[in-house]
Amino acid sequence: MPAQYDMESIVIKVKQVFLSQFDGEAMYEDLKRKVAAGEPLTDEDAMRFIILPLTDKNGSPSRVRETVELAKEVKEERQQLFIIAGLLTATDKFIDREYADKVREWLKMTKVARLYEEEKLEAVIQTRRQVAQNLLEDGADILLIMKATGLTRKEIESIAESSASV
Repeated sequence: MPAQYDMESIVIKVKQVFLSQFDGEAMYEDLKRKVAAGEPLTDEDAMRFIILPLTDKNGSPSRVRETVELAKEVKEERQQLFIIAGLLTATDKFIDREYADKVREWLKMTKVARLYEEEKLEAVIQTRRQVAQNLLEDGADILLIMKATGLTRKEIESIAESSASV
């Protein structure tokens, strides 16, 4: 393949870039910092979001999920939707189908519906935590609490520590 196309009025130079040579971890941390600080994202940042999962040499599904969840925190809605749609397109060959379908559903929801879903999920988490706290107060075994609530041992121990310090 030629490295340059000369069409008289325009010259196009082609350069191969291997995404696996990018430092995906540094890129993720930089984007995470910008999103957390509420900094406006440039078009270049949006493209870095989209290629981020492709920088993972192993094509890890967790990197796709991590990146999508971070993109959901982007404040500017049009940019957020652009990034998430771009992520779905870029990772089409290796994204988990079930997860991709969930993300597509999320994209279809209105902003109000997304907020409602997030609040509903938070309410479920709070209920699980309250049930765990009640069971701890009744002296239930951690394994039983884990089974009843779906929480991890670490989450239950955190609840126990919080209750003890109050």
